[in-house]
Amino acid sequence: IAGFQWTRHRKAMRRVSGAAAQTAERDYGLAQGRGGEDASRRQRVCPGKGGGQVMSGKDICGEALSCLAEAHWRAVSNGTALRNIAKRQVTRVCYDGKSYIVKTYQLGFFRRILGMKVRSFDYMDCLGGLTPGCLCDCLMGDWQVVVFEDAGKSNLFYFDYVVPDDARTLECFAEAGRLLAEMHRRNVFHGDTKSPNFVVNDNCPALSPVVIVDCDKVKQYKDLPLVKRAFNLAQFIESGYGKPPVESLVSHFGAFCNAYKEKSGLDEGQWKRLFQLALEIAENNRHIERRTKPEAITGLKKLLGVE
Repeated sequence: IAGFQWTRHRKAMRRVSGAAAQTAERDYGLAQGRGGEDASRRQRVCPGKGGGQVMSGKDICGEALSCLAEAHWRAVSNGTALRNIAKRQVTRVCYDGKSYIVKTYQLGFFRRILGMKVRSFDYMDCLGGLTPGCLCDCLMGDWQVVVFEDAGKSNLFYFDYVVPDDARTLECFAEAGRLLAEMHRRNVFHGDTKSPNFVVNDNCPALSPVVIVDCDKVKQYKDLPLVKRAFNLAQFIESGYGKPPVESLVSHFGAFCNAYKEKSGLDEGQWKRLFQLALEIAENNRHIERRTKPEAITGLKKLLGVE
């Protein structure tokens, strides 16, 4: 029986699209009143913590969550999801004139039996003001459904981020550097600090001007190790996507690094050691995608006085 269930689980991990999304919506009762199971049993709701306004329990368990879930699966089905892989789907959906980010995670067999989530979003406590608020985190059948505030559509990914005022561009990169320094001051490690995960905040005035998203691998330490700080820096420095001129890469990433240095309070010697360690990690760690042009890295080292 266990072998049979595991085979079913492996098949369920295939890419969700089309009829599969419709089946998930029907079988797991994502809309209010669907399926034979009582909604209060089906939805184990834990209101999120941190940044923004938390939806009331009545709204989470009722019409709001149902509408968001239905819109989410429609987006997955018609191919407009922001991300759609076997275990995770991410969409931007609207409800009552407001935009939200909805994530769904495929639960494995044993997690379904034990009622366990794929991950917990308790990190909202340590990232208050730096990331969009987690408004709802609940289990629905085979899926964990998480709803976040939507801070905006622009990020520091070069293909998406188009700002006519270059001064504002530099300021956004500087804000991202300050944000990462503040995270590290709180002894928080983020597992994926590439530039697309820094979003320009257009919708949530209570949060910082630039916020960080995709916080699935966040961890808070009692004392954040230097290598973890360097790893986050390396991820950002090596995420120079697109085809911007080398001069732009050097200028933008230089603004990021200088703001990080200033906010973190490091002296010149400490900063140089941290930056050199980040470059070593970027060169030798297989988990970091090296996409920044080598000549841009050379120019950045010269700009920062780190050879």
